[in-house]
Amino acid sequence: MNLRKAVPVLASVLAFVSVFAVSGAADQGSRRNGVNVVEATYGGTLVPIFNDCAPVATGNVTAPVHDACQGQKTCTFAVDQTVIGDPAFGCWKSFEVTYQCAEDRNATRTVSIPADPDGADGKTVVMSCPIK
Repeated sequence: MNLRKAVPVLASVLAFVSVFAVSGAADQGSRRNGVNVVEATYGGTLVPIFNDCAPVATGNVTAPVHDACQGQKTCTFAVDQTVIGDPAFGCWKSFEVTYQCAEDRNATRTVSIPADPDGADGKTVVMSCPIK
């Protein structure tokens, strides 16, 4: 192939690669625009149900909720104490997640399941952020 024919072909290939790279970068950016889990707590309650119920550590299940939901546009997280553990055996347990959305990093949103006799185990919360 002579140089006159090779230059237009090479230019076409480079243009295609450039468009692909820009599209890939945009996709990566949009993933950062979804749910950003700040803190998740399982087992906390404002009013102890029994005198023997010790307070739980705030943020005790942040890591598994973060791993499951980070960057998603909408995440439905099912509370499963066989996976996240039981921080207060025999006590009523609540579940609370605080998260941010990229369009307003200064604002937080909270979804929760209050403590009750059935507890939060087996229930779900939904976190949602628009991705632009």
